[in-house]
Parts: sequence; C-alpha cells; structure tokens
Amino acid sequence: INLPNNSNILLYDTNLSNQFINFFKNHEKIQILNTRYERINLLILINSISKNGFKNLMTNYVLNYIKFTRPKLILTFNDISPNFYLLKDKIDKKIITISVQQSFRNSEEFKHFKKKVNYKVDYLLTYGKIFDQYYKKLIVYKKILHIGSFLNNLKTKKITRIRKNEILFISQFKNYLSDKEYNKHEKNLLILLKNFCDKKNINYKIIIRKQYSNSNDEESIYKDSKKIFKSNFNFIDYKNILITNVKKKDTSKKITTTYDIIDQYENILIIDSSMGFEILSRKKKLIAFPLNKYFRSKKNFFISRELNAKIFEQKLSKIISMKSKDYFKKIEDTSFLIPFDKRNKILK
Repeated sequence: INLPNNSNILLYDTNLSNQFINFFKNHEKIQILNTRYERINLLILINSISKNGFKNLMTNYVLNYIKFTRPKLILTFNDISPNFYLLKDKIDKKIITISVQQSFRNSEEFKHFKKKVNYKVDYLLTYGKIFDQYYKKLIVYKKILHIGSFLNNLKTKKITRIRKNEILFISQFKNYLSDKEYNKHEKNLLILLKNFCDKKNINYKIIIRKQYSNSNDEESIYKDSKKIFKSNFNFIDYKNILITNVKKKDTSKKITTTYDIIDQYENILIIDSSMGFEILSRKKKLIAFPLNKYFRSKKNFFISRELNAKIFEQKLSKIISMKSKDYFKKIEDTSFLIPFDKRNKILK
C-alpha cells in the first residue's frame, strides 16, 4: 500500500532477485518489479486505472511503476521476455536497459517473439558468442558483452583436493510427467554409469536437484527429494546421492553449493544441462550425452549423440585417462567455452 522508493536500479522480474540483491549488497538502491504480479502496489495500480482506464492495464502499471521509482538503470535476468525489450521506446531515454542471459538458450525459446516488432535494449550480456545469434535476429542493441554465467561467476573457484579418478554426475531428473523422455534417458545413463564404475572400480557421486515438497521447510524438501530420487532410481547406491543448497541449522556453517562440489572433481558427466558451460569455465573435464538437439555437436569429442554401453565406456575411459591440460588444449576452439568473470566484475 506504500509507494515504492526511488531506486538507482530497477530489477525487472524476480528471476535471480535474491542473488542479485546480495551481489550488490550495500552498494546500490534496488527495487524489484514483480512482472508476474506476485505482488502488486495498490497505489500505482489505482493511479494507472484512473489515468488510462482498464485498457492495457498491466502494461500501464509497469510503466507507471518505472515513473515512480525513477531508476537510472533497468536490468533483467528474464532475457527471453519480449515485454522487457518493448520498454525502451516507452520510457525515459536516459534510462539504461540491460538484459542478462540466465540459462542455456536456443531458437525454440525465442518463438514467442513476434516478427517485425521493434525489440530494443542497450546492453545484452550473454554467456558467449555461441548464443549471440538468437538475440541478434530479433533485438536491436547498442552493445553485446560476453560475461559467462552470472551465478557461476559469483562462486569463486575453490582450491581443494581434486578427485581425479572419480566421476560426478549432475542429475536433471524432475518428478514431473512432462519429463518422461529425460527421466528415461537419465535412468539409462545411470545404469551405464553404475556398471562402468563397478567394472573399473571407480567412485561416483550424483548431485540431484531439489524436488517438489508440500513443506517450505528446507529439511523436508531435502528428505522428500532423496525419497523421490530413490523410488525412481532404486538400483543406485543410496550413499552416492548428494543434494546441495540445504540451509543448515548452525548459521555459522557455510552452505555447500553445487559449484563447491564441482570444484572437488575433475571429471563431470551431464545430459545437456546449461551447467555444462559453467563446468568447462571452471576448468573441469566435461562428458555429455545430450537429448537437446541444440546441445549436440559433432566437432566436440566430449559430446556423444549416441548412448550405448560400448560408446559410454569408450568415452569415459578416454576422458578420465586424459590429463586436464591435454583435454583443454583439444577443446580450446570450442564454442562451448564461456568466460569465467570472477565475481561478475564486467557486470558490476
């Protein structure tokens, strides 16, 4: 019910809002514009209705919110939102707009953009050159900068004992019916991984993503996630399952993130997660068996479009036995290499 304060930076959409605010902690005044209307400022809504009526109400609400907060800069991590790129022609020309790529992108994710529409932004901050093509076709921009992954850049690479003759698998399993194809693919891949590691006497670990829980309590989500995973992949040794980003009761202890665990391993196996780009930027040897056609490439020896026991064993044996310097020398020209901008200096 209170009008928002003036802010130097307005964050358009709640995507990565917590991480961004912590990133700029004590540096700038930041306001968040809830573009999915999780929260609505009643005074601005009433003002929008009294000025413009109900026609294009939510567009007028967004523009009104910008006028009240008077930002110098509007930034979003919702980089595939057409509405964000329509703002530039509707707001004060002095306001700078920045779009930051939040995840792996392909042409499918830009299908909801309309042709012959003037989408504009001042700065496009992408993972790397490989992704520029999707934005360039649709959006008029002043400058593109390659910054890698915002989240990845936040986590400084840790110097730790590296588990060289071991494998870390990044699970993409979701407990949703719509992901049947991915879940089947992951199960097949994990069977091959377990058989390979048993045969070669190699240790492996699996990081699982947090699954849905009826409780908001982190500990409950942790337990439910392990149950969901175990019930779907009951052939996997329970001891090999890891989950990260769980809040600990002792606040003095640091929370372990996926990046912290990645830094402990030299060989990392994925399907086609966008984390693959982040893994390579952290100088870890990547092996991928993708389903996503945009992730596939005949040029990259660490990617296989086929998944069977023979190819799996050949691929893993070859990469695990390779020295890290030889691996990265072989892929130095790959488009999958993105920058690691320590603590997001470019963005800051």
